[in-house]
Amino acid sequence: MEISNYIDVADAAERFMKNDGIFKKFLFRFPGEKGFQELFDLLENGTAEEAFRAAHTMKGLAANLSLKSVNAVLVPMTEVLRGGEMPEKEQVDALKLAYEEMLSVIAKIQEENIPLFS
Repeated sequence: MEISNYIDVADAAERFMKNDGIFKKFLFRFPGEKGFQELFDLLENGTAEEAFRAAHTMKGLAANLSLKSVNAVLVPMTEVLRGGEMPEKEQVDALKLAYEEMLSVIAKIQEENIPLFS
């Protein structure tokens, strides 16, 4: 599992002034963020407008943490929702996979105390 496939480490280092501890403080809060479950629920049972607001919020969170694999799916999904359409099942499944993979990456970083910034 190559961390750089999931997190833009250079961008995160710049955004967090190369302070590994501060970045990890925010990164390790990500798994507890309820917004993704809300988004998944809205994608299944909500309107495009409701899902757009949730997706836009989660896109901002993922961007602030430089979570490139999650944002790679969220950015185009947000645009579909902005247009008033619900995304295709394949796009929703891709987001769920990216999210689950990100949770695994974060768990590995936390469990193995992997330094991200040199």
